[in-house]
Amino acid sequence: MKKIGKFFANVLIFAYAVIAIVVTVLLLSYNDHHNSVIGGYTFILVTDDELEPNYPEGSLVLVKETKAKDINIGDNIFLYRNISSTQFEVKYAEVLMKDESRGESNVQYVLEGNTIIDHEDVIGSTEDIKVIPHLGTILSVLESRYGYLFLIVVVSFIAFLYEIYELIIEIKYGEREEDEEDEEDDQYDEDEEDDDEEEEEKPKKRVTTQKKTTTKKTTAPKTSTAKKTTAPKKSTVKKTTSTKTSTAKKTTTTKAGTAKKTTTKSKTSK
Repeated sequence: MKKIGKFFANVLIFAYAVIAIVVTVLLLSYNDHHNSVIGGYTFILVTDDELEPNYPEGSLVLVKETKAKDINIGDNIFLYRNISSTQFEVKYAEVLMKDESRGESNVQYVLEGNTIIDHEDVIGSTEDIKVIPHLGTILSVLESRYGYLFLIVVVSFIAFLYEIYELIIEIKYGEREEDEEDEEDDQYDEDEEDDDEEEEEKPKKRVTTQKKTTTKKTTAPKTSTAKKTTAPKKSTVKKTTSTKTSTAKKTTTTKAGTAKKTTTKSKTSK
């Protein structure tokens, strides 16, 4: 989030710096009539309703410079008209007559209302112009004395101080942030290695469990057969022992019987 905020702050500072440079260039390119002239275009700020309805109030009109030979009778032209020795106003009017008797550099025009002007007071023809709405109001504020002071100079100074502050913070705490980022990267790499090891161990565990299940299945039938084979042996043993004991008993009884008979015989003989 901090990086995103810093990015947008830098973008705003850059945009404002561009605006400040443009306004400064416009002020430095003022002519004697207090209008900016750049690249053959005169910047006319329409600050009132004198040029309406064709050019509304608050618009910016870019008028291209027109040479005397290109202005003909019936053309509409923009011109400066003197109000006083220090004040001028911009007007536009139709050319009714053109006097070229004194040479190309001293051409005069007769306009509607019987106004006579020299070519040096002509701004340009209305045929080659560009109109930008609402931009004239913004430039009129920025080019004013107090507007330029507070909106350009003061704000630019504050932005300059902010950039110095950011540079100091970058130098002072930049190394710490880099160390923290390196530690985070190392921790992330270790976690990835642990995850890889766990993934490698999972197949091994599956193989061992499968081996155990197969060994259990193979050993189970052997024990059952062993039990089956041992069972008959025990029965046969029991049978043989029982027969042996029965025969033993018979022999002992017979021996006892013969003994008694011999003893009885001996007594009779006496």
